[in-house]
Amino acid sequence: MHGLPADFKADFLCGRTLEMVCFTKYQVYLHFSNECLISVEGEISLDRSERMRLPVALSNLYPLIDQKIKSTSSTIAGTLALVFDEGQTLLIYDSSEQFESYAITEHGAVIVRV
Repeated sequence: MHGLPADFKADFLCGRTLEMVCFTKYQVYLHFSNECLISVEGEISLDRSERMRLPVALSNLYPLIDQKIKSTSSTIAGTLALVFDEGQTLLIYDSSEQFESYAITEHGAVIVRV
């Protein structure tokens, strides 16, 4: 578990639309508008349901496509919360002690790696 920097603010994600969800066996890629990507290798949950390890049932993420992020929050422990237009909350966890759990990239530059 790496956690997030104490001064990390995820509000730069607000207003971005989830345009595409791609996956491999052990990763999920969330492609947002304005060249932003979140690559997830750890655990996620939707609407605070049970945590899903990868590979996840991507059908759970499908309803988020074409929705904008309305608000965000994060914890020093590394949990990132994305609240979408229709009220769903996607939680991305820093769930591995040995490996990175997720990374946020904007315009090709890594913003944070957890």
